[in-house]
Amino acid sequence: MEIPDQIVKAYRELLNNEKYSKISVSRICAKASISRNTFYKYYSDKNEVSAAIFYEDLIKPTELLKAHFSSIDDMDGMSLILLRNTYQRVLNDRNAYENLLGGMGKAGFINLMQSILLKWTSSFAAEYDLSNEEQSYAANLLASSQVVVLVNWIENDFDVAPEQLAEFCNFWRFSNWRTVASRYNDKQS
Repeated sequence: MEIPDQIVKAYRELLNNEKYSKISVSRICAKASISRNTFYKYYSDKNEVSAAIFYEDLIKPTELLKAHFSSIDDMDGMSLILLRNTYQRVLNDRNAYENLLGGMGKAGFINLMQSILLKWTSSFAAEYDLSNEEQSYAANLLASSQVVVLVNWIENDFDVAPEQLAEFCNFWRFSNWRTVASRYNDKQS
């Protein structure tokens, strides 16, 4: 296992069992069996490791799937499966996500997650022939809606099954992107 993955794994294990405020870089290093210098070679603080968890759980699976499809229309059937798996991963690590939200505070959690998701949604929006303003707003809308849904789900004690949440989000999120793709395809014709 690569060192950054070791660090993420150790931090995730600590988050699943302890409050965010109790976890220091030293504790992460001890759990990962690395030195502090090694930690700082890869991450500046535990928030960067939190961002790596968000990336691993929320973005990486989508990037892997997207690499196999040429358009949003091709991904349509897979998006529901992807969302189910994403929400199931979050539910499986519910203690970690609850500890992150509780420890970082709602604003800190939202800002960090939003910044991670915005990078990805911006690259997604850039694939379409939209004005710069429309790309920016579309990317922000998609990223913030995902963040708000996750925060609401966590705060409501995961009150909806991952499958049901995936169905809600798939319908509302991807129906909008299908509209964007259709507008883009119409302009190309």
